[in-house]
Amino acid sequence: MPPFWNPVWSELRIQFGPRTWFDWAALMGGLGAAVWIVLAHKPPGYAVGTLAVVAAAMTFSRPTTIQRLIVVVLAAGLFWLETRAIDHDRTENAATIQRIIESGKKETASILIDSEQKYKDTKSKVDASLSKMDDLGLSSQQNLQLSRRNLLNVTGGDSFAYISPQVNGAPPPFELIAWNRGKYVLTGVGVTMMRTTDGEWQTWTIDVGTIPAGGFRRLAQTLEPRPGTDGVDSYWLFISAQNRTVQQRIGFRQRPQDGRWETMSQVANTLPAPPLGLRTGPMTFKPLMRWDWGAAPAMVGSAN
Repeated sequence: MPPFWNPVWSELRIQFGPRTWFDWAALMGGLGAAVWIVLAHKPPGYAVGTLAVVAAAMTFSRPTTIQRLIVVVLAAGLFWLETRAIDHDRTENAATIQRIIESGKKETASILIDSEQKYKDTKSKVDASLSKMDDLGLSSQQNLQLSRRNLLNVTGGDSFAYISPQVNGAPPPFELIAWNRGKYVLTGVGVTMMRTTDGEWQTWTIDVGTIPAGGFRRLAQTLEPRPGTDGVDSYWLFISAQNRTVQQRIGFRQRPQDGRWETMSQVANTLPAPPLGLRTGPMTFKPLMRWDWGAAPAMVGSAN
């Protein structure tokens, strides 16, 4: 064997020797699972679960440089698959809600999206995956923190969107602004709006797009209130993003003393409906924020 071959042969033994077979088996299993997720169109959770298994397997040995690079590429691919599955699931849920609304059923509130539970499941799996990645030593602590931030921006974290009508003493029609109440970016935001005044149930669908963390988007849709018999014009909204769907109720009325318009609203998580036959009272939802007539928006349980 020529002398120049010795260092090459030594490096090949380090990268592909018997001591690395277990790592290669874990990586090949992860790549195979990624292909299976793509071909089988699996729902959210499978990609993150696969990453957690691979990360756990890699902690039992010392991966080589090539294997560390493959883990980084595999993690990025699985995160992309998870985001695509979440978007696909959100689109299907939004289409289901739209079909129910168009059928004119007033029982729409009883058919709700289980986005809250999916969000909790996905978040727990992501946290588990990140915990395993800490042990791999794939990058410095600063890069790991950046990866956490980027991952939460992909999944949306605990952020949610709500609609704020711009009344401010001006006459109608009123401009609508979609706000991101959270520290992480919301993507694929869409709004299904229903006017429920006097049982009319008129429906609009608005594509909002991406809202930066703590930011807002001005909507092309405006509202010109037409109070009903009770003096209030009422709207029911479903606001969906990549992480969950929330619902919001908005009311408009004119103050009798000066005729100025004012609003009230409440935002709540959309929770799964209870099993058939177990409902013992009216539907309840987890409140997120609210404001009363003429007041400013405030988080539930918060002073701001």
